[in-house]
Amino acid sequence: MITANYVSNAVGSLLAGFLIVWLFFEGTLALCVMVAVFVIPLSLLLTGRRKKNLDLKEALRLLDFRRKKKIFKIFLMLFFVTGLSFGFRSGFIFPLFLSNNGFDIGTVGLLIGLQTSFAGLISYLFARKFELGKLILMSGILYTVILSLLGFSSSVIAGILVIAFGIVEGLRGIGLEGIVSKITSEESYGTDIGLLMMGRNIGATLSLAMSGFLISMWGFAAPFLMSASILAIFYVTSYLILKE
Repeated sequence: MITANYVSNAVGSLLAGFLIVWLFFEGTLALCVMVAVFVIPLSLLLTGRRKKNLDLKEALRLLDFRRKKKIFKIFLMLFFVTGLSFGFRSGFIFPLFLSNNGFDIGTVGLLIGLQTSFAGLISYLFARKFELGKLILMSGILYTVILSLLGFSSSVIAGILVIAFGIVEGLRGIGLEGIVSKITSEESYGTDIGLLMMGRNIGATLSLAMSGFLISMWGFAAPFLMSASILAIFYVTSYLILKE
């Protein structure tokens, strides 16, 4: 699933860079809306388990944080930490970084697309190839190294490192999905994932909001180093927990 997600994002990024040049931002966004419309009829074709009536009491019970296992509560906080880390290098930051290094819009789309393509390829090739704890630690160390170097790079080197970051993204995606599969409960799988993603998204919102100010004051090295250092809390702690 995550490979399919990366591949589709890669195709979209590759196309977006060139479509913005030909159709400008307005035309490209209008095309995105037209494509998104097809999601509605496609979703109606999905089949699943027998439908059940919504039980509000049961839904609230599944969302009750106090009922969750200790390991789930720990990883809920760690997912918040990952969100803080990811927000300092996600969203507008990579495209703006590449643009400031002299790459035009089409090339920015190409580089981001290649990065995401690498992530999809790596997630497919290396799924279940490593022990989860070691995978988390290895991907985390690579994340810290590449992102730290990226903060002090420029021109062609910056483009190469942005593409290479796709390797880290692929490994990181496998690791996060592996953690989710271990700490979620079958009866509350959807709500557990929702809680984990809520924690991560809150963290990402805070750091993404701060990143613009950091870039304007100290350049791109500031958010990249913040992201690299904060994620160390996640992958070191996760490795120690999974090792036990």
